[in-house]
Amino acid sequence: MKNFLTYFYKKHIIVAVVVILFTIPIISIFSLSTYAAGSATMTLVNRTSLNEDNLTGAQVRLTVAGGSDFVVDASLQASHFTTSVSGLTVSEYSRTDNSNVVVTLAYNNDDFDIDQTLSITIAEAAHTQAGTITTSNSLTVTHVVEPTANTNFRINISGSVGVSFVDGDGNTAATTSVIFNDYARSSSCGDASGVLAATEDGTGTPLQNISQRKIRITNSGGANGGWNLTVSAGNTTDLWESATDSAKQFDFNDTGGSGCTDGADTDSKGGQLSVDATASNSSLVANSGATTGITRQASQDSFEEGVTDSITLLEAGASSSDFGEWDLTSVDLSQKIPANQAAATDYTLPMVITLNVVGG
Repeated sequence: MKNFLTYFYKKHIIVAVVVILFTIPIISIFSLSTYAAGSATMTLVNRTSLNEDNLTGAQVRLTVAGGSDFVVDASLQASHFTTSVSGLTVSEYSRTDNSNVVVTLAYNNDDFDIDQTLSITIAEAAHTQAGTITTSNSLTVTHVVEPTANTNFRINISGSVGVSFVDGDGNTAATTSVIFNDYARSSSCGDASGVLAATEDGTGTPLQNISQRKIRITNSGGANGGWNLTVSAGNTTDLWESATDSAKQFDFNDTGGSGCTDGADTDSKGGQLSVDATASNSSLVANSGATTGITRQASQDSFEEGVTDSITLLEAGASSSDFGEWDLTSVDLSQKIPANQAAATDYTLPMVITLNVVGG
């Protein structure tokens, strides 16, 4: 009997030890499968705030917590970091310690019209803890309102000749305003472009085709000695000015810095407007009469206060038709916008198109 009990106890002790040995790895496996992903905090490094214009080169610090460090530099890649803003990527990174990485942002300069919310997702491959994908907190990226260049033109009629803005069918345009293309606010000087013609037809419908936007000149026999067509400002000291904020201004006749900065004129603003009605750029068509004896602007010209206050687009000599109708199209306008010009949607400049009678 004693031998049987001894045998029985020994057998059970051995079984118990076997159960304990196999229980240890089971607990370890369970712990790995229920690991909770860590968190990440994003803070600005070299900016006090983010906006549409300063995204490229901006740096943010990513700090991870919750049990997962960043992998070593040799394994870390820029592609491990994905932003929530379209067109915004991580171009460079610097691992400062196990828990911190400073990343440098690069933006493709796509325009956005509302504020964006930026967060950065850190891929699993960037963590030492397998199965971890971390998304940071959010920062606001403020959108920038780009300035547009709008201009108001007035038409003077001298004698028995006439000038007007017409559409492709010859109908007088509903407005004499010349609308420049939108211009994106920039930290460097740039050019806003436009065409010297109406942007709407006689019913107020926008004219998309430049060939349908014309300046029409008529001579009904009142300018037998000739005529000329000029464009000028209402006043040589006028400025482009926001209709809603008179403090926002820039010039149209300053040559400083090739038109980009203030020069030796009566104001302290930069900016210069150029006009191109040359034969290689625009077209002149006679609906009646002839183009004989009519010459166009020889080369592109720019306004300069006290020097070039008026630019001649067309000049008809005494030999030109005493009775006729002509359409001038595709007269290009280019306005230098100074660097960091304040944003506004309602910059205007009073301008005048004049048809002057040379002789009776």
